[in-house]
This record gives sequence, structure tokens and C-alpha cells, in this order.
Amino acid sequence: MKWIKSFRAINKLYFTSNDIVKITKLPLSSVYVLLNRLVQQGELIRLATNCYILPEWISDLDLIANQLVFPSYLSFESALSQAGVLSQIQYTLTFATIFKTKNLIIGDRQAVYRQIQPGLFRNYFQRSDRLWIAEPEKALFDLIYFNRLGKSKIDFASFDDSKLNISQLEKMLMQYYPEKNILWDLGILGHQEKHTESDLEEY
Repeated sequence: MKWIKSFRAINKLYFTSNDIVKITKLPLSSVYVLLNRLVQQGELIRLATNCYILPEWISDLDLIANQLVFPSYLSFESALSQAGVLSQIQYTLTFATIFKTKNLIIGDRQAVYRQIQPGLFRNYFQRSDRLWIAEPEKALFDLIYFNRLGKSKIDFASFDDSKLNISQLEKMLMQYYPEKNILWDLGILGHQEKHTESDLEEY
């Protein structure tokens, strides 16, 4: 269909009804009819309310979720899992944002956007696939930040601290918690030393 070719030419991850109005120059009432028809034909996928994607983008839900609430960056358990710090697969996408905390259902995934202070909205980068994601140390910092607020738990059962720069993490924590040794309180440093001792025993 000619409209699908036009959508692909724009190279946009998702479309709203207003986007389709601009592309097709059709009135909004006609766009609703067009969208329903394209969804029924499998030419478009309705991910959420007023959010449509081309079928080839269905594997990039994390990238789409990143753009639906922007600025935001993938952090917490999701970023730690992608960095190999957490071995458990994370089905919920967790983002840090400066906006109010909210949850969205995007396709078959849940996206959670947790509000952090603007001054803490840093130490993230854009990958080659355009996804904004926290550095592993910042992802753990964000998780600790919410843990100290009583809003999250940290499960060390599948935690691999060898993938982290502990010195960098300590510097981040000291800037925000100068009077406390958070890593000792949470058992992260002790957890790391146990790994070291067991590694020495093998030799």
C-alpha cells in the first residue's frame, strides 16, 4: 500500500494519528478509518493508545518505550541485566526520567518510568541502535537511590559485581550520601570480597 511506503520512508519508530494526518493530508476522521484498516490487514501494529508501529519494529520495544517518554534512559534492573550484572531476564522495561513516575503497557511489555531528580539525570549514553541507557554503575546507583527511598528492593542472588567499576560507583554514592557507606550497608562490598576469596581458593 502506498501509505506504508510513505511511513517507511520517514524512518520513524512509531506513529500517532496526528503523524498520519501530516503524512497523508487526510482529515482526522479518515485517518482513524485508515488506521483501523491497516491494523486489521497487519500492515500496522497498535502498541498502545494512539501508538502504531510497522511490524518490523516489534523487536525494538525498548527503543520505542524510550522515545514515548523523553527524555528518559533505560536504567535500574533493565540496564543492569543488559550489562550482565544481573543474570535474570527482565521483562519489565525500567527507565529513569525527570517526569512523574508512570507505567505504560506497550505491546506485551510493561514500561515503568521512575522519576529522579534533574541533578541525578546523568551518566547515560546513546547506543548505536539509538537507545539511551545508563552506564552500569549509574543503573545501580539509580536502583540504590530508590532502595533508600523504600521504593525498590535489590536482589543479590543473581548479582555479578565483577561487571562493575566499584570505585566509580563509590564516587557517585559519596557525592549524594557523603556521611554513609552505602555499599557496606547493602552488602555490596562484602559480596565482592566473598567473590574474591572464592576465586583465590580455586588457585
